[in-house]
Amino acid sequence: MSGTNVELTSIEISNIWSSYLKSSMELRFFQYFYATSEDPEVKNIIEKLVEFS
Repeated sequence: MSGTNVELTSIEISNIWSSYLKSSMELRFFQYFYATSEDPEVKNIIEKLVEFS
């Protein structure tokens, strides 16, 4: 590599930020759903979802 920096555009930065927010929200949702779920089968599914997120 030549060591040059490529600047991101505001759209690229906003896309990265939106992806981060979405992932964070999904993880918190799954954690809450896992904590409040009473069905063991549902808990197993949620555990797998948390692993993927």
